[in-house]
Amino acid sequence: MPRALIPFGLFLAACASPVGVAPPPVDTAAAPEREASTEPFNPKSERKEMSVGGLILDCNRHLRTWQEAMGRSRTQENSETIRWTEAALAALVNREREKLEQEAATGPTRNRAIASAALGFAPGPRTLTYLLNNLNSQDPFVLVNTLLGIGAMGDAETPLDILADTLLKEDLPLEVTRNGLFAGHRLAARLRDDPGGHLSRLFLSHLDFPDTGVRAQAASGLGLTRSGIAVEALAHSLRGDSEALVRTAAAFALGEIGSPAGISVLTTALRDPSLQVSGTARGSLRKIELAGKASGSRGG
Repeated sequence: MPRALIPFGLFLAACASPVGVAPPPVDTAAAPEREASTEPFNPKSERKEMSVGGLILDCNRHLRTWQEAMGRSRTQENSETIRWTEAALAALVNREREKLEQEAATGPTRNRAIASAALGFAPGPRTLTYLLNNLNSQDPFVLVNTLLGIGAMGDAETPLDILADTLLKEDLPLEVTRNGLFAGHRLAARLRDDPGGHLSRLFLSHLDFPDTGVRAQAASGLGLTRSGIAVEALAHSLRGDSEALVRTAAAFALGEIGSPAGISVLTTALRDPSLQVSGTARGSLRKIELAGKASGSRGG
C-alpha cells in the first residue's frame, strides 16, 4: 500500500529576477516606431491548463511537505512552513476545484485518495458530500486520505455517528486509525461539544490502543468534548500509562472537563517524573479551582 498521508510550508519558487540583476537597456534609437493601436489590449494568460496527472502530483507534493512539517517540533520556521504549504495547497485546490472534485468522485484509486485529502484544505459547498462518499471506500489508501481531508476541513456538519462507526470497525490498518483520530480530534476542537456522544465513544475505545499517538489524541479529545463520563478512564491513563505524552494528554483533559473527581489523581500527578506531566497537572488543578470559585460566586 502506498505511504499514507497523515497529520502546510511549501517552499515556493521565486518568480522575480535575481536581486541586483537589471534587464538590458532598450536601444531606443534602433527600435522602429510602431503605429498606435486602437484595439483593446488583451494579454494572453501564460498559465497553461494543468493536466490531471500534473495536478495530482502537485497536490501530493504539497501534502507530503505538510505531513513532514507537522511531524517535526514546532519552531518559527516550521510553523511558517506549515502556513505557506497550506496556503499553496488551498490556492491550487481553489484554482482546480472542478478537476479535483471529479477525481475524488470517479478517478482511479490514487487520484481519489489524494484529491480527497487536498479538498479538505480548501473546502467548497460540495466537499463534505464527496468525502462522506469516500468514507465508505474499501480501499485503505482512499480511506486514510479521506479521513485526513475530513480532519483538515473540520466541518461542523460532519456526521459524527458515521465517523465513529467507521473507526470502530475491527482490524483497521494503523494508518486509518491514526488519521481517524486526527479527524475526530479536529472536530472535537471545532465543536467543543459531543452531540450524541459519538466522539466520546470513539475516544474512549482508543484509550488503551497500542499506538502512543492514538492514545494521546483520544485522551485530549475527551477533554475537548468535556466528556464527564470519561473522568475515571482518564484518571486510569494518568496513573498508569507508560508514556508521558499520554499522561500529559490525560492531565490536560481532566482540567478541561473540570470535574472535582479528577482532583485526587491530578494531585498525585504533581509528583510525576515527567516535568511536562506534572506541569500540566498543576495547570489543570488551577482550572478546576477557578471553575469551582466561579460556580460558587454564581450560586451565592
